[in-house]
Amino acid sequence: MMMEVGQRIQDIRIENEVTGAQLGACLGINGNQVSRIETGVARCSIYQLVLICQEFGCSADYLLFGKKNTGMSKEQTELITRLYESIQNRP
Repeated sequence: MMMEVGQRIQDIRIENEVTGAQLGACLGINGNQVSRIETGVARCSIYQLVLICQEFGCSADYLLFGKKNTGMSKEQTELITRLYESIQNRP
């Protein structure tokens, strides 16, 4: 699980074009320690996890469990999709 968390941290860091050293500066650690977290060798603290979430605008659920939060339930998303499709099919 640590490796999965680290991989998600690395993915979101790269997606946002942030270097390991830059993220480390935000977390109060060096780039090597960021690399250790990303590869699952070391753990990040809860405080560091919160900072990462704030820095990248993601949820802890995403970093810890891979759950992306759209802000809507599955049922709400399906309802909106059906509504959109019904509007598109109108003459």
